[in-house]
Amino acid sequence: MNTIKKWALATRLETSTLAITSVAIGSALAAFSNAFDWRVALLSALTAALLQLVCNLANDYGDWVHGADPINDMKLPSAIQTGLVTLEQVKRAL
Repeated sequence: MNTIKKWALATRLETSTLAITSVAIGSALAAFSNAFDWRVALLSALTAALLQLVCNLANDYGDWVHGADPINDMKLPSAIQTGLVTLEQVKRAL
């Protein structure tokens, strides 16, 4: 598996849509109030998406270190649990 796909899975890239949706709603409200600025919207979306991805990595890291996230049938295992990325790689990424 290539590096980009591996990190997309590790950061759970699909969850960034929730963060971007929040910015889109705020931008729509700003546009409705004639206060919309595309630069603020773009930087806000980028910041929200990156914070979401970092939080996903930090959550997986902390759960693994503290043993709080056993492998079960309720959810997909994290990238650390499956060995897709190592604990040290996640630590460096954070």
